[in-house]
Amino acid sequence: MRRIGYYTPQDGLDCVWLVSSGGDYDWTADHDWIERHFDVVSLSDEADLFAVDRPAISALPEDSTAEEVLAPNRSLAPTLNSTSSVRGSEDL
Repeated sequence: MRRIGYYTPQDGLDCVWLVSSGGDYDWTADHDWIERHFDVVSLSDEADLFAVDRPAISALPEDSTAEEVLAPNRSLAPTLNSTSSVRGSEDL
């Protein structure tokens, strides 16, 4: 499962960072690519796009399911369901 990470000031708002289930910011994409290859399954109410005063997005528990991750009252960055395979940095 991949989640959308925080933007970085040096990359700007056109560079979307994807976060692995291990909590690693390991892949980037633009908004158009995200819209073509993923369905958004939940949205965060996060307002701090650059995470100035926020902790890093943490790893998901190894035994967690998508239903547990998307449980109500749990604040996460948007979570994505892939409609095609995604290559992470480990595949490059």
